[in-house]
Amino acid sequence: MSADLNNNSEKEFSFEEGCKRLEEIVAALSAGDVTLEKNIQLYAEGSKIIKACSNMLEQAKGVIKFVDEN
Repeated sequence: MSADLNNNSEKEFSFEEGCKRLEEIVAALSAGDVTLEKNIQLYAEGSKIIKACSNMLEQAKGVIKFVDEN
């Protein structure tokens, strides 16, 4: 999945897709062969994906807590 998840809302990709894209972003940033502008773009995209995935995890924790209590 090399498609930009940056323009999608968090509901339009799965947690697993977000993690895969983050791996791609880290690899690109680590390679050091992209421009400063592209580095900033990738960093911003990664930040949005991290936030979305964190929200997904929090929702999952809430569901698990609810199930455990009932």
